[in-house]
Amino acid sequence: MANIDELKVLVDSIKEKLDESQGALISEDLLSLVSNYQVLFDELTSIKEEVEKVKAENEELLKVNGRLFQKIGFDEDIKDESAELEESAKEEEITVEEVINEKGEII
Repeated sequence: MANIDELKVLVDSIKEKLDESQGALISEDLLSLVSNYQVLFDELTSIKEEVEKVKAENEELLKVNGRLFQKIGFDEDIKDESAELEESAKEEEITVEEVINEKGEII
């Protein structure tokens, strides 16, 4: 991608190749083109900086999470917790008959 200076050189080259009447007609369009290019170039630069910042934050989070998993471990703890949750869920099961009477009303 050409930088803004290269684009300006190209626009000036186009202006030189045209006569005065044609140059005057497209002058505003060329200036608009350069202006829009500058805005897009600035926005692209901003997005690149933001992407680099997010990548750096992501790498830092991966390091921190890795250290945490090393400290606490995760395979056995997760299995134990899921087993406990399943057992407690089984104990709390309620049948429909316990909640709804013969008339279909909620007790």
